[in-house]
Amino acid sequence: MSMRNLAWNGTVLLQVLLWTCACSTTPVSNRTEIERQADEALVARVREAFRNDLIYDEHIDVTADRGVVHLSGVVSYADNFSEIWRIARSMPGLKGLNSDLTLVDRR
Repeated sequence: MSMRNLAWNGTVLLQVLLWTCACSTTPVSNRTEIERQADEALVARVREAFRNDLIYDEHIDVTADRGVVHLSGVVSYADNFSEIWRIARSMPGLKGLNSDLTLVDRR
C-alpha cells in the first residue's frame, strides 16, 4: 500500500470517527430509577406550588436532573419573576436552581 493510499484511508477513518462522535453528543442521563422518580416528584411539586400560588405557569418549563431544577420560558411581570424564584427555592429535595426565564414586564 502506498503512502498516498495510507494517508487517504487515515483521513477517511478520522472523518468517520469525528462524525460518529458529533452524532452521539445527545446528553444521556446516567440517573438511577430512584433519581429519575425523585426528579419527577420534584418537578410535580414545583408546578403544583406555582398553581397554588396562582402563578400562570403555562409558559414556564420545569425540568430537574438529580435535584437541580431548571426553569425556562417567559414570565410576564417582575413580581411573578421574584415569586417564581421564591417558590422554586423553597422546595424540599432541591439541590440547585438554574433559570433561563425571560422577563417581559407588561406594566
